[in-house]
Amino acid sequence: MDCSSEDGKPVRVVCVTSGGTTVPLEQRCVRYIDNFSSGNRGATSTEYFVKAGYAVIFLNRRGTCQPYCRNLPGDILDCFEVTENLSMQVGDGFLLKLPFTSIFEYLQILRMISTSMHNLGAQGMFYLAAAVSDFYVPWESMVEHKIQSASGPLDMRLAPVPKMLSTLRKDWAPNAFCISFKVAIFMHM
Repeated sequence: MDCSSEDGKPVRVVCVTSGGTTVPLEQRCVRYIDNFSSGNRGATSTEYFVKAGYAVIFLNRRGTCQPYCRNLPGDILDCFEVTENLSMQVGDGFLLKLPFTSIFEYLQILRMISTSMHNLGAQGMFYLAAAVSDFYVPWESMVEHKIQSASGPLDMRLAPVPKMLSTLRKDWAPNAFCISFKVAIFMHM
């Protein structure tokens, strides 16, 4: 990954994750468990990173809040300029949007991004704001086609999603700076 600006200075790159993952219940998914997130934190933070001059890889859940959509100007397309390499230029920054839906897509794309950013060292950052599912159905445990209701009650055992933060930090991009969020739920009693 070449990350030098026109003047030869290194460009800081941040991968922002946003939105919630789904857990498919069948290999040819008809039903799924949804880990809801509007994606507002990731979308808003992306705007600030771009404004600060970062090149941003925005790994986001399809259909969730997008950068620059909170306060839309008259014509949103006037804000963007498509460059020759098909990335989006926003002001002085760059934005690459990569969508995901399932936990499987999210983890595979995050791994590809992380290993691609490995050589950036301290110029790379991960801002992990996605609501990642805690449990999933392992691929080999799923039925291939739609779960049939005629076979009676559904009894399903979910497995914990492998924790990838330590793998990202130790193996995929060990010198990158990482910020991650945990959902906080406040209950009024």
